[in-house]
Amino acid sequence: MKRSIFVSLIIMLMMSAFVICTSCESKVEEATVTRVYQPLVNGMVHTWLEVKFEYYPTANVVLPDDNNVWDKARKMVGKKVKLRKHNDEWQFIDFIE
Repeated sequence: MKRSIFVSLIIMLMMSAFVICTSCESKVEEATVTRVYQPLVNGMVHTWLEVKFEYYPTANVVLPDDNNVWDKARKMVGKKVKLRKHNDEWQFIDFIE
């Protein structure tokens, strides 16, 4: 009886560790840029991308504060970008040319 409980606990711990490790993995995804915009808000201005994934719905991604990236983004509508999911938000990685 004690041995089966011990084995069950070990299996549960291994499964929990596996789930935690796979959920922490940040996978890179590709998406198509559908819109580049700067929302009208008070404070610092940021450029955003609206992207469409192949398997996910659309998402909005803030670009880094870099004028070179912003200039390039304006020409990327209809082209692909690399994104990484961090927590519940998508983060910009790079443009695919």
